[in-house]
Amino acid sequence: MQVLPLEALVTDAGEVTEAGKAYVPPRVLQEALCIISGVPGLEGDITNTEQLAQEMLIISHHPSLVSVQSGLWPALLARMKIDPEAFITRHLDQIIPRITTQSPLNQSSMNAMGSLSVLSPDRVLPQLVSTIIASVQNPALHQVTREEFAIMQTPAGELYDKSIIQSAQQDSIKKANMKRENKAYSFKEQIIELELKEEIKKKKGIKEEVQLTSKQKEMLQAQLDKEAQIRRRLQELDGELEAVLGLLDTILAKNPSGLTQYIPVLVDSFLPLLKSPLAAPRIKNPFLSLAACVMPPRLKALGTLVSHVTLRLLKPECALDKSWCQEELSVAVKRAVTLLHSHTITSRVGKGEPGATPLSAPAFSLVFPFLKMVLTEMPHHSEEEEERMAQILQILTVHAQLRASPSNLPGRVDENGPELLPRVAMLRLLTWVIGTSSPRLQRPSWRECWCFIASCRESTAPLICFRCVRVR
Repeated sequence: MQVLPLEALVTDAGEVTEAGKAYVPPRVLQEALCIISGVPGLEGDITNTEQLAQEMLIISHHPSLVSVQSGLWPALLARMKIDPEAFITRHLDQIIPRITTQSPLNQSSMNAMGSLSVLSPDRVLPQLVSTIIASVQNPALHQVTREEFAIMQTPAGELYDKSIIQSAQQDSIKKANMKRENKAYSFKEQIIELELKEEIKKKKGIKEEVQLTSKQKEMLQAQLDKEAQIRRRLQELDGELEAVLGLLDTILAKNPSGLTQYIPVLVDSFLPLLKSPLAAPRIKNPFLSLAACVMPPRLKALGTLVSHVTLRLLKPECALDKSWCQEELSVAVKRAVTLLHSHTITSRVGKGEPGATPLSAPAFSLVFPFLKMVLTEMPHHSEEEEERMAQILQILTVHAQLRASPSNLPGRVDENGPELLPRVAMLRLLTWVIGTSSPRLQRPSWRECWCFIASCRESTAPLICFRCVRVR
């Protein structure tokens, strides 16, 4: 079912088309669901009423119905006198598997999950994010090679590795009826002449079927079977990844309360997958969309810039947006660091922009991989490069001082506190810098920043020993 435009239903002459005759307007289905939900006597049968509510969840989120009334399912629950949040709490363990185990996952199910995340974020988001993280952390995604990915992209029944056919072609050339030596041509010259003829045939589009021996046919079939098995395995992996990332896109679009506290774990899970030929093309856009979710409105453009530069530094196994690659990488890095510094460091510490304030911990977790790569993978020899290093130090120091508000409610995570900071990674980074940088780059402030981070750790977090650089 889909919403069709008027011109698809009625001709210019005013006659109803064939599509129009069979078309059921979304408004009709909407009214039918409303009538069903209002049937007298439902209130007295709680079990059947809640079963009906579950059955209506996915169908009421069909794209055609969402276009008419996006909040249809909560409205149906209200007619049945069911509290949405209490209903979700009671039945979430049945609802989530019912949606996430679908293959393929349709848009109605993704819309339903988006509504659930808004209606009861405290209950839905932990389970949903756990499902997404479990899928993207599948070790099989990291083990896919470029050759296997190329096999997956090769149409079924077509051979990717054509070495067997090429070998047969060479054999047919060698077996041609020609003498090894004669007065006119040597054997080598005859081989070259035959290969030249084959090349001319290819250019003209003349296909000559290669005659295979029975053994070569067996080898060819074995290779086809091997590639088919690889293709099926990777297509299953790709389908699972596409489904969970589709759910994530829906959730990011809804941006329910509390979503940003899950950004750090999503960033940590996404970055390694950018080295996977299979996962990188799928992960790139969800990673780029995190900036709009977690950065404050005034810094959304900066978040997008940092995310694109992060991808360029990572050199992922996928194509990048050419428009974001026109600027020289070193210039883009300098611009991103300078803007981060000016927008997050107050004038008391540096030459900050008016209203400059530190990022929230989730937002900082998004830009931290960029800062880490600039420190560890780019040179710091010139005076300008040292200045960039000092700016990053100030950014790290200011964010290491994030502390939770005393008025924060128990059980609630304060996103302006240290709990969501990548503290262990920050400690490792600073310990590495202190231990590897030249004496002229050693600054007391590096150690001061290290102490700020160490002082905000929780008792359950591992502590890096400053002297021996190990986790204990």
